[in-house]
Amino acid sequence: MPTPIPDDLFTPAKNRSAVWLHFKLSKIDKVHAFCCVEGCLQSRRAIRRVDASTTNLREHLRSYHRHVLRSDGSSSSSSPSSIRSLLKAATATPCSESLQRELDGLITQMIIANCLPLRIVDSPELITAFHVATGRSYLPISRTKLTASLNTLYQSMIDTILADMKNNTISLTSDAATLDNGGSYITVTAHYINAKWQLRDVAVLICRMQGSHTGEYVRDLLDMAVQTWEAEGRVFAAVTDNGANFVKAARISQHVKDELRCSVHTMQLALKDGVAGQPDLQQLCRDAQELVVAVRRSSALSEELQSIQRDDMAAAAVAGPDDDGGEEACRPLKLAMNVVTRFNSLCILFTRLLDVKPALQRLCLSRVSDLDGKALSSDQWEMVAELVSVLRPVKETCDSLEASSIPSLSLLLPLVCHLLHILYETHGTLKIASCRAVCAAVRSSIHQRMMDAFTDKTVRVAMALDPRVRTKQLPNYDKNNAVSALRECYQDFAATFAQYRGAAASLRPPASEVVIIDEKEERVEPPPKRHKSVLDLVDDNVAAEPVSELDEFAKEKGIELSKCPLEWWAAHADRYPVLAQMARVYLAVPASSAPSERVFSVASLVLTDRRRRLDESRVARLMFLKRNMELYKTLSNEQNKK
Repeated sequence: MPTPIPDDLFTPAKNRSAVWLHFKLSKIDKVHAFCCVEGCLQSRRAIRRVDASTTNLREHLRSYHRHVLRSDGSSSSSSPSSIRSLLKAATATPCSESLQRELDGLITQMIIANCLPLRIVDSPELITAFHVATGRSYLPISRTKLTASLNTLYQSMIDTILADMKNNTISLTSDAATLDNGGSYITVTAHYINAKWQLRDVAVLICRMQGSHTGEYVRDLLDMAVQTWEAEGRVFAAVTDNGANFVKAARISQHVKDELRCSVHTMQLALKDGVAGQPDLQQLCRDAQELVVAVRRSSALSEELQSIQRDDMAAAAVAGPDDDGGEEACRPLKLAMNVVTRFNSLCILFTRLLDVKPALQRLCLSRVSDLDGKALSSDQWEMVAELVSVLRPVKETCDSLEASSIPSLSLLLPLVCHLLHILYETHGTLKIASCRAVCAAVRSSIHQRMMDAFTDKTVRVAMALDPRVRTKQLPNYDKNNAVSALRECYQDFAATFAQYRGAAASLRPPASEVVIIDEKEERVEPPPKRHKSVLDLVDDNVAAEPVSELDEFAKEKGIELSKCPLEWWAAHADRYPVLAQMARVYLAVPASSAPSERVFSVASLVLTDRRRRLDESRVARLMFLKRNMELYKTLSNEQNKK
């Protein structure tokens, strides 16, 4: 029985495809589209749509209304399938299957790396270009095969990373954000140090958040990520921002042993506390932002500002060339805006204003009509200079703590102590009362908000295990507390080792699993009643007293800040077997949740203005592939070399 035609047919507002010139939709029947071509039979007018696709609609026109296709210029001869058929017919010697797979794989990686739309493989220009470039022997992968290839690559990526992550202790970071498609997404990243002393950074969960984002709901998502990646019993710590729901989720999760708050986010809250009580500084922030927006939104003002900078650079080069800045110093700078979601955005705004101050002042004088009332006064410029001296040390500290390629938690306390000392010295050099008040408030807020980190055992042990902390470049800290925490965890490591036993290659199985084979019978040794120390679990070649390994480690001279602590541990792991296992656990914990926040930078590339209606699972999968592609290629190359 044919589908009845509703009376409320309408033309969709957004119709980028020419197909919609001949079809209409209905609010009553949301499953079908209805053909409006004159002469179309009643029984054929209702065309079922699949996932908002126009494929069925186009096939209907090709089957019954070819004259319409020819009239609007979208004839079937220009479709990707027809182009492929024509070029395939003109192909004398097709390429081999191995070369076909290799080229298809390279195109797939190109699309993922550059966040290109999948429809690009159906572009007639791209199809023709590859066909000609390969000597008329290769046709690019079709969109249908590309979708299947992405699904296969997704599963292969999970299997490959899972094999590398297996048996390693991991630490998590998590964050959430609302993307351009209006949906809230959560990202979870895992960090671990493998047996080769390589610090890995993996996105393990990217998904759409539904319903109320309570602590219990976020906890369920964290547990789902742990279970999906088979990491039960191997999660050591979780680093979250200061949101109450994420803090609670990490605290009540049965898989997380320790929960930490993002140190960088904490410092941003301290900066917010410092500026909040100063009305004149808040007004300065508004005036500076208004000036920057006025210049950036005007192409004429932006070009004139850059022209003034080029003239100043040319004059400086004539007076005395200076090559210290390199090529970057010869480029004119653009003004930076204060973005709420960007860490240390206020410092970036004020620093850039100081960098272009002479050119900007000349611009304000020459374009009074355009920038009337927006130019900063001399008092405000002095305030900007003093604020930068307060904000810059905070930004430099945050930049060091945001690193995910090297251990960062171990530097948290020394860097914070160093920052507090710098702010104390800076406070005495400031002349403006409001700037001194900001400096004192920021310093007090950082000290107060970081109290949990100063007393956290995980932070102290990580600091004690990092050979960089022993250098004279770092300020003094409470070394006795750090060593005491290390000794305590060292003694307690055997009792809790089952929860985060990483890749303990130097440790033998518990006594209950040791099978002693006799000539006559097999028997299993009963487990001991209690382990007195961690040395009851290690091999015979380890020192007899647990204190000796700690004391010997305490005599090490350490390394410079520019060196990698993981390389040091790779060279000394055999000398300190138990401490090496602990280092793989504690040094893998990041100091901030910045790694999970960086995942959302990929979202802006995936969800462009023309792709905001992508399916939520497709968005999450593309972000996952983009985020983990480099690690996947590294692991694949390592497997191929074996």
